[in-house]
Amino acid sequence: MNGSLAVNKHNLLEALRGALSADAAVRVPYEAALAAWEAAPGYATALLSVYESPPAGCGGAERLLAVLCLKAAVGRRWNERRSGEPAISDAEKAEVRARLLPATDEREPALASQLVLTAATIARLEGLAAWPALLPALTASCTRPAPLDAARGLSALYRVVKLQASRRLLAHRKAFFALSEQLHAPLASLRTSHARALLGRVQPLLGGPADQPIAGSGAGGEACALLAIKTERQLLLHGYARAHASQARGCNRDAAQMPAIYGVNAIHL
Repeated sequence: MNGSLAVNKHNLLEALRGALSADAAVRVPYEAALAAWEAAPGYATALLSVYESPPAGCGGAERLLAVLCLKAAVGRRWNERRSGEPAISDAEKAEVRARLLPATDEREPALASQLVLTAATIARLEGLAAWPALLPALTASCTRPAPLDAARGLSALYRVVKLQASRRLLAHRKAFFALSEQLHAPLASLRTSHARALLGRVQPLLGGPADQPIAGSGAGGEACALLAIKTERQLLLHGYARAHASQARGCNRDAAQMPAIYGVNAIHL
């Protein structure tokens, strides 16, 4: 396939299908075309269109590959690395940010994971200040009534916080200190409410009196509690200039013991 063709939904879908072929003679030209299109205006938004509104005959594999290609393009083309090297335009960046905000609503785990990683990568490359709508959207998604929906929001917040913690310039560190102060109280409240819900479910199994149902209990509540603790741990380890060592150790211990205490399957993030 010729990589000089215009980037549109039809050509892009053909390339995505070809890149999934098991036959190397078929696959390699399509992979080359996708790589060449990274520098073309509209490539990132076209990939999002394939994900959001898949045409007839577009399956889950093509949608996932579109999201993976978007993540790769963001990593390589979001900022201009060298003078004269094509990068994603400011107008296209704004559109990508806006269309990635509903990523925590995606219920397919593989798609949701890659979409959130793409959003977290953008936030790391340019900082949260350049995307002011991201943090309010994430914190709102963490407090959704359904525990599984809240768990998706907390997972997204954890990934964003973890990548923010990896920014090492002095200005970045100061921004993360401010982020830690902002998120500490809401996360502590979420962790407490979900932990209480878990205890309310476990107590009858241990022979104790059954408590009244607590909001946030049910499937997904244990994941919420664990994700809140993991996010708090990132804030404690990296978000305070003089964090007390015992606080960080305590949060590490809580995160490590949660699966054993409550019988929660390990969450690898």
